[in-house]
Amino acid sequence: MTAQRKATWRDLPAICVCYAAIVALSAVGLAIASRLDMATATPNNLQMISGQVELVSHRTGGKAVPKLEILVRSSDGLHHLTQDDFTKDVLALKSLRVGDQITAMARPDMRGRDLDTLWELRRDGAMLLSGCARPS
Repeated sequence: MTAQRKATWRDLPAICVCYAAIVALSAVGLAIASRLDMATATPNNLQMISGQVELVSHRTGGKAVPKLEILVRSSDGLHHLTQDDFTKDVLALKSLRVGDQITAMARPDMRGRDLDTLWELRRDGAMLLSGCARPS
C-alpha cells in the first residue's frame, strides 16, 4: 500500500508549470491544425465548377474572420463556395456580380456539408483569385 500525501503550498509552482505546459501545447497544436485545412488542397483533390453566379455575400463568421460566399448555379446543381474575404487585398473580387459566368477550382468539404472551399476563381478567362498568389 502506498501512502499518498496531500498537495501543499510548496507544490504550487510545479502544478502551475504543468498546467502552463498543457495550455502552451494546446495553443501550438490548435495553431498548426488551423493551417492544415488549406494546406491539403492540391490539384488532384480540387474540382472544377463552371456556372453563373447567383449570390455574392460578404459576412463575418463565428471565427470573426470575414468570409466571401458565392453561390454558383452549374449544370450539375448549386454550389456554395466559401473563402476568407480578400476583397481588400484583391480588388478584382469587388467586381464580381450576380449573373457573371465564372470558372472555379474548389476543394469539396470532407465533412459532408454542402460547402466547397474556393481555391481559384476566373471570370471570362481572367484570373480573379489564385491559390498560389493568395495574400498572406
